Amino acid sequence: MVFNKIDRAAEPRPVLPPNVGQKAPAVFVSARTGAGMDDLIAAIVARADAFQVNIGGDTIAINARHAHALTEAREALARAVDKLREQGPIELVASDLRAVLGSFEQIIGKVDNERMLDQLFRSFCIGK
Repeated sequence: MVFNKIDRAAEPRPVLPPNVGQKAPAVFVSARTGAGMDDLIAAIVARADAFQVNIGGDTIAINARHAHALTEAREALARAVDKLREQGPIELVASDLRAVLGSFEQIIGKVDNERMLDQLFRSFCIGK
């Protein structure tokens, strides 16, 4: 939470009600004088950094949709590996690998018209 106009407050920092600032830190600024702007920038950077995932030496930022797609890809890949270890039917391994590819396509933004129409018709009731 960001509180502005601290230059006009009687006290240097207002007393916050309970539960305020628990999910995100409270930052006190003055847009007029510039006081507290370094704290605001640091809070914004910290919040943005919370969306990053460390992968080895690389750091990437993902959103919830990408995280879900990566989880689906990981699970499908694990199923494919299990089937290979058990010497299961190669058609089922291929199906799992297609699911992995589909998850990666969701991340890069490839549009599958048939899948999109299926989702559309599943989501909406088209009645009489």
